[in-house]
Amino acid sequence: MRAGTLRHPITIQEPIDGPSSTLTWATFATSRASLEPISGREFFSMQGIDTATTHRIRLRYLSGITAKMRLVIGTRRFRIAAPPRNLKERNRELEIFAEEIL
Repeated sequence: MRAGTLRHPITIQEPIDGPSSTLTWATFATSRASLEPISGREFFSMQGIDTATTHRIRLRYLSGITAKMRLVIGTRRFRIAAPPRNLKERNRELEIFAEEIL
């Protein structure tokens, strides 16, 4: 993995049950990642037009990331769409497919 492609500082957050069953987010880890949009779509819902953008996010290997977590890059938030992939099973690089939360 080339370090020059890891341009974006990223925060990985995990859900924590707060008081009164409110959901809060705590920082699990911080790292640097590459962010690559791979598709976009618009669809109609009861509230109007919604948009969903799918991204491929790559970062150095980090164990413990689950699909219940979310990713924060700057002011943007991403929902992990599938469990992270350990590329080539060498514990060097993770590939995460995520949807931007708008």
